[in-house]
Amino acid sequence: MAREVVGVVQDILGKATEKGQEYLVLRIEGEGYFDWKGLAAQNQVKAGDKVRLRVSDGQFPRIYDLEKVGDAEFKKAQAQAGTLPSARTGSRDEFITRLSCARSASLALSVVDLPVKEKVKELFHLAEELEKWVKRPARSEAVAER
Repeated sequence: MAREVVGVVQDILGKATEKGQEYLVLRIEGEGYFDWKGLAAQNQVKAGDKVRLRVSDGQFPRIYDLEKVGDAEFKKAQAQAGTLPSARTGSRDEFITRLSCARSASLALSVVDLPVKEKVKELFHLAEELEKWVKRPARSEAVAER
């Protein structure tokens, strides 16, 4: 069974099997996709390119089709593939961090009595502040920058 993946290529790794068969691994959104057909080279794909893939399911998803897409087509393809552009444009770690901050903000505001619209506004504000705090330089990094 095949599925569609839309994303930005983070990097491309050249690999070889023990028998010497060469293949590429495209890392998109923190996940590896295996190119045994040389589709990335045929389409001149490089890190930073926006692509649409048709891949197999499983632990080692094989790339069946690959194409570069432009910005407008990329956004449309993300919507069709069910990808959340605002949450999934960064790495998997960034996505997890963002969700963790939203969850923490939600828990903190669960005991606050506010109208729904105001609570939602506060939730996003608090989640953004928590994310800034999480991503700040560590104390040793901040001292080194001074």
